[in-house]
Amino acid sequence: MKYDFDIFSVVSADMRKRYASLAAMFGIQDLLDRELAIFRDPAATNALLGASQCVRDCFVAAGFALNAFDTGVEAGLYFPDSAPRRNMVLSRLKGIVAALPDDADWNGFDMDAFFAAAETARPTSGNARIFARMTVSTPVRSEEIVVAAPPMSDFVFGGARNAA
Repeated sequence: MKYDFDIFSVVSADMRKRYASLAAMFGIQDLLDRELAIFRDPAATNALLGASQCVRDCFVAAGFALNAFDTGVEAGLYFPDSAPRRNMVLSRLKGIVAALPDDADWNGFDMDAFFAAAETARPTSGNARIFARMTVSTPVRSEEIVVAAPPMSDFVFGGARNAA
């Protein structure tokens, strides 16, 4: 099982611009800025989908989506602009995991291996355009869809708006 993950904006930059005033009117601007951590390896996602509800809940609360998207980035590497958000998600996850019951069923997901992989991961120089294989997983089936990802400049991985 590989524990690499990437950070993705839920809403594109174009959509954020288009609906910013409407979101402000309803007080939901934070929804436009939502980002999720997504595993690249479907095996990691499937392990979590089979784990105890409390384990799944802690990953979702920390900012993970329970699906997989392979960006094509080499194992052990991540997009450099995502570093601040990765660190925030990992810090949040560490705090939440500490409160889990000792008898939680992890279904083969190894938290020690996950944190070791996250701590040793390094930024990549990145690709101008990537072709990715997206795997949408549910507890009962996995379905693969090949997608062409937009240029990385279209993704938001941190930046001034996320600085804390």
